[in-house]
This record gives sequence, C-alpha cells and structure tokens, in this order.
Amino acid sequence: NPAVHESTMKAKRSAQAAEVRSREEATAEATAGGSSLAEELEFEDEFEDEFEEEDVVDGAGEEAAEMEEAELEAAAAGGGGSSSADMPDDGLNPSIGGRFYRAGDAIEEGEELRVDASAYDMLHRARLEWPCLSFAVVPDALGEDRAAFPHTAYFVAGTQAEARGQNRLLCLKMSAMHRTKHDDESDPESDDEDGADEDALLECQTIAHPGCVNRLKLMPQAPHVCATWCEDSSVRLWDLSHQLGNLHAPGKGGGGASARGEPLKTFGGHGDEGYALDWSPVASGALASADCAGKIHAWRGSAGGGWAVDAAPYEGHVGSVEDVQWSPVEAGVFMSCGVDSSVRVWDVRRKGASAITVDEQHGADVNVISWSKQVNYLVVSGADDG
Repeated sequence: NPAVHESTMKAKRSAQAAEVRSREEATAEATAGGSSLAEELEFEDEFEDEFEEEDVVDGAGEEAAEMEEAELEAAAAGGGGSSSADMPDDGLNPSIGGRFYRAGDAIEEGEELRVDASAYDMLHRARLEWPCLSFAVVPDALGEDRAAFPHTAYFVAGTQAEARGQNRLLCLKMSAMHRTKHDDESDPESDDEDGADEDALLECQTIAHPGCVNRLKLMPQAPHVCATWCEDSSVRLWDLSHQLGNLHAPGKGGGGASARGEPLKTFGGHGDEGYALDWSPVASGALASADCAGKIHAWRGSAGGGWAVDAAPYEGHVGSVEDVQWSPVEAGVFMSCGVDSSVRVWDVRRKGASAITVDEQHGADVNVISWSKQVNYLVVSGADDG
C-alpha cells in the first residue's frame, strides 16, 4: 500500500533527525563543561612510577649555533665567512667556520686560509726577518721517532733579502716545543705538564751569504756541510759546524753579529743561476748541481777533504733543469727533470746524453722529482699542470 509505505518512511526520517539533535546537544554540553569531563575521563594509575625530567641536548642545534656565531664573527672582522647554506658537510671544525680548502680550490676575494690547530699534536710558529726559499732539517741524536714532549729540532735556512748584502745562512734551534693540541683541556696524565704553558724558544746563529739563497742541501754523511745555490750563478759549500755547535751548547745560541766565514768551495762554472741541487746518499761527497741553462755538473770528494768539479757538464735538457736526484742505491746514477717536460736518468760515465729519457707528457714544466728510498725503481714527478 503506497500510503502505508510513505508513512513508514516519514517515521524513520523523524527518528533520525531526533538522534542528530540529541548528539549535537551532548557535544555542546561536553564543550561547556570541558574541565569536568576531562576530570571524569582522567585515568589514575595507583602504581604510578616516579621519573625525573631529563635535559634534552640538541647536538645539531648547538653545532649550527656555533657555526653561525663563527660566521658572524668572521663577517664582523671582514673575513668573508660563508653562509651556513653554502657550508659543505666535510668534517670542518665548527669553531673555524668557512669551508674546507683542498689544493686547487679557487679562493674568492675576501677569503683567507686559516689553520685548524686541532689537526696537529704540536703547532708552533716562528717569524724570521726575511723570507726563505729553502731550508733543511739537521739530523741529530735525539731520536727518529720522538714521542715525549717537549721537542727540540735544528734547521738551516737561506734568506731572500731585499739587498744582496743582507742575505744570511741561518742555523736555527727550536726548543721547548710543547704539545699544543690540548691547550684548552686539562690533562692530568700529560707527560709534559710542567712548563707546558711556556712559549717555544728560537735561537739563531748566522753566516753571511753573498746573495739570495735559491736552494740549500745538507750532506747526509756530514750534516754540518751545506751546499747553496746563489743568485750570482755560483754554487758554494759551507762548514756550519761552529754555528751548529754554538746552538747545541747551552747559553751560546743567541743572535749576535753575523759571522763572515769563507766557503769551503766555490764553483762559478755554471752559465746561469739555478735551483737544482742534491747530495748522493751513497757516495760520500758526491754532489750534482744544475742551472737554468740546462747544464748539470757533478762534484766529487777529493783527497784531503776537498772537492773537484767536472768542468764538462752533462747536457741533454732543452731549457732549465729544475731538479736533480741521486739514486738511493747506486753511486753512479742520478736523475733530472726540466722545463722541456722530460725526466732523464744519467750514468756519470756518459756526459753526452742521458741513459734514459722519459717524456712525461705533461706539456708543462716538470719542477720536482722524488726518488723513493724504500722502492728504488719508484719515482714521483710534479709539474706546472698540478
């Protein structure tokens, strides 16, 4: 019956509407009495445990804050600090700020290189009157693998002064060099606790040198004998035993006037100045010197403690010879490299041509070579192309 069906549907709709109104009224009452409802619904645990609140340390947040502070300080000082958005994730010490520099990276205007002292167990700085193009560490009897602080070390350096007459060979002693890596920490077990706050001590003995020192090398068998390449196209040998002895004796290492000792030997047979210089580790007194004109001369020790230099040079390079190295195992073999992009191996018995010539294919000057002392057939070369 249609009438009955319609009546039934109206009743269902009325019941649904009433139910909706009832729910809305209940929600309104709950909102109005929210606090009482929350109290009624709160769960009480009669066996409740007691916990102390813990401090939460956000390490990432602190690190970011330190980096931002370092950048602001750099910017205030005109250091050109980088923004944190540009900061690479390269393990940089946050206290340093900036970015990690790798060889070959471009340095933007306003940027400066700053050392990360935490990378070194010991880092001391010494400032000399004039820049030095070359230096050498003097072997001593204090041990090869030194572990206990403070350290002592001896050096020889050659100056590049403004005026020719101001140049010197510098014999240097640095002592009281304490550990610096943990300067900001208290280490009760440190082996050099006493005097750790003292500054390192630099002592110097000098000898006059007639011009800029392009390069110097110490004789392995007698470290007090020093060979120097001078800007006046001469190579000289010096006896530094007096200066080094004064440094070794307590209280005698102060500055004082520059000594004017005479060289043991002066060779003026090179046609130009040079930089390549090396002593043989095998044959005592054997020296090789090479110049910017492509000529190499061999020196050998003679009876009575003197030296003889071959007047005839070894020739083969086109242009400047940049470096020479004696074989670590053979007395009569040395190697050279030059601006002609070649590395050459020489037999001292043949002056007309090298025994082996290797074109390094750099297409640029080969400036340096290093002959391994552990693997005698391994040589590394370096050129202008990096």
